[in-house]
Amino acid sequence: MVAIAAFSSSGQEKPAHNPKLGLFVYILASAAVIGGFLFGYDTSVVSAAMLYMPDAPGLKPMDTVWQEVLVSISPGMAAVGSLMSGTSSDYIGRRKVILGASAIFTIGALVCAASVNKIMLLVGRVLLGIVLEKVYNGDKEWVEYEMAEIIAFNEDQQKENEKTHSSGLVIWRILKTPHVLKACFIGSMLQAFQQLAGINTILYYTADIIRSSGISNNHTTIWISVALSVCNFIGPFIPMSLIERVGRRIIFLFSCGLVVLSLIFIGVAFLLVNHDSAATFPGNQYGTNFNSSYPDAKGCMAYTNCDFCVTTDACGFCHDANTKQGYCLPASSDNPEDYSSTGSCTSVNGSISNNFQWEKYYCDTKFTILPIIACGVYLLTFSSGFTSLPWVLNSEFYPMWARSTCVSISTTSNWVFNLIIALTYLSLTQVIGKYGAFWLYAGLTIIAFVFILFLVPETKGYSIEEVEMLFMNKKQRREAETRRRETVTEVRSRLNSTVSFGGQLQVHKY
Repeated sequence: MVAIAAFSSSGQEKPAHNPKLGLFVYILASAAVIGGFLFGYDTSVVSAAMLYMPDAPGLKPMDTVWQEVLVSISPGMAAVGSLMSGTSSDYIGRRKVILGASAIFTIGALVCAASVNKIMLLVGRVLLGIVLEKVYNGDKEWVEYEMAEIIAFNEDQQKENEKTHSSGLVIWRILKTPHVLKACFIGSMLQAFQQLAGINTILYYTADIIRSSGISNNHTTIWISVALSVCNFIGPFIPMSLIERVGRRIIFLFSCGLVVLSLIFIGVAFLLVNHDSAATFPGNQYGTNFNSSYPDAKGCMAYTNCDFCVTTDACGFCHDANTKQGYCLPASSDNPEDYSSTGSCTSVNGSISNNFQWEKYYCDTKFTILPIIACGVYLLTFSSGFTSLPWVLNSEFYPMWARSTCVSISTTSNWVFNLIIALTYLSLTQVIGKYGAFWLYAGLTIIAFVFILFLVPETKGYSIEEVEMLFMNKKQRREAETRRRETVTEVRSRLNSTVSFGGQLQVHKY
C-alpha cells in the first residue's frame, strides 16, 4: 500500500463540518443515475421473458444459441456504446448524451414490445444495448474553501489541457503516462472481474436457474425471481453506510470472499440436484417405438440421468408418471416443451397417449430449495460490495483530463466480459454442468480477490490529485507535489486580492 500526505489543492484546511445538501442536489443525482435503473429493469425483464419467448408465435424455433444471442446482444452493443460515450461526453457534454440515450432507449423498448419475429426483437435489443452505458455521474467558510479549491483546480486543469492539446488524442497521452495507464488497467480489470464472478449469469438467467432447480410453474418461478431481486436490492445499502468509515478495500475484499463461498455453495446445490435426479434406462430398454436415426437421438440416449438430459438443449426427459426412471429423448422440433420426436413421449393427436410425462427443463428433486437459497446468498453478498465498488473506484482513479476516456475503456471492459458470460452460460452448462459453471466462476473470483488484495489501493479520504499519486512511483510523486506547491503559492497570492462585501465573496478578474 502507498501512503501520501493529504492536503487540499489550495492549501487551505477543510471546514470542520460538511455543508448541507439541498433537495435539488438529490434530484440532479437521481436523474443522472436513472440509466442504472433502466439497465436493472431490462435485466430483470429479459430473465422472466425467456420463460415465454420460446413458445411465442413468430419466435419458434428458438434454440440455446438464439436465447444466448437475444440475452447477450444488449451488453455486446453496450460495449460499443461505452467506447463512444467518453468522446461524446467530451465534445457535446454529458447532458446531451443522457438525453439522446434516453430517446434511443425509448425507441428500442417500443420495438421490443411490438416485435413479431426474432429479427425485430433482436433489433430492439440492439437499440436498448447501445445506450445502456452508464455516464458517471452553503456556509461562508465552505464558500471560501470551495472558491480556493476551484481556482487551484482550474489552474491545474488549464495546464493539463495545454498538455493534452499539444500531445494530440487523449488516448495517446494515457499510453505515454505510466501511472494513468496503470490506473486504467486496474480499473478495467475490476470491471472485468465483476462480470467474471457470474453476476449477470444469475440476473439474465434467473428464471432458467430457478426452473432447473425443480420448479415447474412459470408464475411460481417469476415470484421466486422477485424474492431474489429483493436480496439484490438490499445489498447495496451495506456499503452505503460503511464505505466512508471502513474504506473501499476492506468492503471489496469482504464482499469478494463471500461471493467465492456463495458460488461454491451454488455449485454444491446443483451437484446435489444432479445426483438426486432420476436415472435413465439403459440403451437396450428404449423399446421398439424409439428410432435412433432421429437427429440427436443417440446423443440424448447417452445421458445417464434426468439433470444431464434436460440441461442439453436438444433433449428432454420422458418418464413413467408412477416411477422416477425414464428415457432421455430428442425434443420435438415443433413443440420441444411438450413432446419428444421419437420414443414414448411422441405426440399422438396432440397429446402423449400413454402414462408417460415429458419434462424439458427440470427434474423432480428433494433439493429444490438449495439452489434458490444459494442464489439469494450470492446476490446479497455480491451487491454488498462487488456491484458498486468497481464503479466507485473507477470514478476516483483518474485525473480529470483522462477521466472520460479511462472510464469509457473500463466500462467497455465491463460490457465485453458481460457479453462473454451471457453468451456462454447455457452452452457452458451443457459442457461442464451447472455445478461446473459456478465452480469455474468461483475460481475466477478467487483470482479477483488476490488482484484486489495486492494491486488496488485504498482511496478513502484522498482528493482527486492525491488518488492520482497512489499510482505513481516515488520520483513522480515528488515532482507532482512540487508542482502542486507552486500552484498553491500562486493561488494564495491571488486570494489576497479577494474582498468581501455584505457577507458575499467577490473575486477580482485577472
